[in-house]
This record gives sequence, C-alpha cells and structure tokens, in this order.
Amino acid sequence: MHNNYKAYLVRQGLLPSTIDAYCYDVTPFIAWLANKEISIEKTTVKVINDYLRSCHESAKRTRRRLSSISSYFSFLLEDEVVLFNPAAGLKRPRIREKTPTYLRQYEIDRVRQ
Repeated sequence: MHNNYKAYLVRQGLLPSTIDAYCYDVTPFIAWLANKEISIEKTTVKVINDYLRSCHESAKRTRRRLSSISSYFSFLLEDEVVLFNPAAGLKRPRIREKTPTYLRQYEIDRVRQ
C-alpha cells in the first residue's frame, strides 16, 4: 500500500516531508478501520468523522489528518479501489488566526538602547 501511495504523492508533486506526513497520518487511520472491522470500501463520512473525533487533536492537526485521508481516498479512487472519496466533502476545521503582538513603547525604547 505505502509504496503505491507514495508514488502517487510523488506524481502529485508533493514535497518529501509532506509525503512522509501523509503516510504517517494514513497508517493509524487504516489500523483504526481494521480494528473496527470496517473495510476501506465501506468507509463513509460518518466513519471518518468518528475516527477524527477519536483522535482528540487540535483543529490544525485534524485539518492535516483530514487532508491526508482525503488524499489517500483520491489515490484509491484513481486506482479504482473505491467508487468515491468520502473525505472530499468534509469541512476542514477552522484555525483561529493569532492576534499579532506588538511591542509597547517602553519595550521599543529598551531594544534601542
């Protein structure tokens, strides 16, 4: 599985670090499906949501994990293993932007000294 999936990701033009991250994310998902006795062909939006909730991760991490899973299903779709990508329509969690932190005038003065 991983060699074919990695080759698919390389064809997509992804960086090696992204390829490693996607494979790292997909492996526990496949194990979770096996543990639940759910075949990849029977995976639904609800199944993916259940998996993501079971991970108890930040929005940023969940977003990347979902991207990895969606990419994996795109690979399976191209390989004609599945008929559709159940992850394609899932909403990605929003990531709150951090409010910029500005230096106060006395901090600027201290840096200038």
